Amino acid sequence: MRWRVVLGVVIGLGAAPGCQGSTQDTVVDPPDDHPWHPAAECTAADDCVAAGSKCCDCPTFAVPAHDPIHEACIGVRCPSSVCAGSTRVACDHGRCVLACVTMACADACEDGFATDDSGCLTCSCAAPVHDGCRAASDCVRVRADCCGCPHGGRDTAVLARDARAHDAGLMCDDAPQCPELAAICSLDAALACVQGRCELSTAGSLPGNACGRLDLPACPIGQVCVINGNNLPANEQGLGLCQPPPS
Repeated sequence: MRWRVVLGVVIGLGAAPGCQGSTQDTVVDPPDDHPWHPAAECTAADDCVAAGSKCCDCPTFAVPAHDPIHEACIGVRCPSSVCAGSTRVACDHGRCVLACVTMACADACEDGFATDDSGCLTCSCAAPVHDGCRAASDCVRVRADCCGCPHGGRDTAVLARDARAHDAGLMCDDAPQCPELAAICSLDAALACVQGRCELSTAGSLPGNACGRLDLPACPIGQVCVINGNNLPANEQGLGLCQPPPS
């Protein structure tokens, strides 16, 4: 994908009740339905504005202030809405991005923290997945399309008991037409059970100071659980890291 959301540094913007702003950066990807321009879009955050798929949608990506997406929405009157307020615009190496607010969460959750529409973690608990996985061993790797990863397509992960139904649901021919490409996805991705969902992950293992789930140790005295930091495995699994309280 061409647009990026940066999980990043902000103090006190959009923090949920019981949360405090903090610092740090990491990267995830939002929509790619917008033309990409390789030239620098910005030199500072003031050159960028937040945007959504529609003028009155909550922001999910950022564009330059002169971008047609933003200019088309100037003057549009939107009804009152409640957006998460968990992001800010930022200029990251000449590109306009959204930065997630890092924040300290007071409580742990059974399945980790929930993600909002911007792709940022919040201090709210993730909703349990009914009859989902409990461990990576409950999952299997399957093709996500008729070609699959080895033949230029994509792979995904599902519950082992659903693998046959998933493949049948693709309705593939016995000899599907696939691009003459080497694998464009990671053959090394590991199976993971993330908040009750089977996923393929290349992020690696959790660090020893991961926090925010009931089966993980509580943070030591003098530290708090900070989400949206720069550790990709923790972010992917809806978790934070034990760190000193934000100043």
